[in-house]
Amino acid sequence: MEAAQSAGGKVEEQLFAFRKSLPMQVVLREVLRMAGDTSDLDCMDVGAPNCMISFHLRKNGGEWETVATGQDMASFDAVLEGHTHRIDGPKLPFENKTFDLVIVFGGVAGSRADMPLIEELHRCLKPDGRLILLVRRLNRWSLLRPLRTWLARLGGVDGGEGCSESDLFGVLKDGFDVHEVRMFGRFFMALAEMLTARALFKVGAVKDISGSRVRRAWAASGILYRLAFQLDMFLVFSRGHRLLVMSRRRAWRSRQAPVLVDGRSISEAVLSRAPR
Repeated sequence: MEAAQSAGGKVEEQLFAFRKSLPMQVVLREVLRMAGDTSDLDCMDVGAPNCMISFHLRKNGGEWETVATGQDMASFDAVLEGHTHRIDGPKLPFENKTFDLVIVFGGVAGSRADMPLIEELHRCLKPDGRLILLVRRLNRWSLLRPLRTWLARLGGVDGGEGCSESDLFGVLKDGFDVHEVRMFGRFFMALAEMLTARALFKVGAVKDISGSRVRRAWAASGILYRLAFQLDMFLVFSRGHRLLVMSRRRAWRSRQAPVLVDGRSISEAVLSRAPR
């Protein structure tokens, strides 16, 4: 009985957080747009930050398996009623060529360290399966970069810098062809996300914390997100801080990019000669 009540409380917290988190709702909307109709498809989502995201993916149709990479499984199990799995490494508990569509929410840094996971996703996808990756977009000149580094030192904020389109192409090139790239989430919304993460971390650090304090923190964040959304409307020409990539599986074949004598890649040489 106590376990059921605890799971019910966690579900309520997740539902309240999803309702107040405009960034989560935007992520879900963009992912659904890219995924299209999933009816009659075998699908998997990996690393969703909130069980309600996995719940709404299921409402879009198809058969789904959910893989959690660090979240509390109680809320996922209670909401999704099965077909949930937890992993601590890149190995996935599925047969070869099981899924038509796989959606990965974060956890990819655009480096060679991602290759074990990319190979596992390739193994689990059907020959013409699709892979959708959501990552934070690298922006070296953004004012958010030093602020993120500072907040990460204080705690509660992910200090990872994100990755670029070329970084993602590099880790996908051996087994996938990239078909679509979208950017969304402008400056003020990204700033609001960091401030929210820091505030929730501070609330969580208080001993004997009550659920009401967490709800108040999310309620305040909901107001902040709406303000950030309005301010971002003035940044119509800025590029987004979130990167969504859709690729299709093909036969695995290692590809080495050609390098010139001076050590530069062909793309770097072309860009250096391009008129500015």
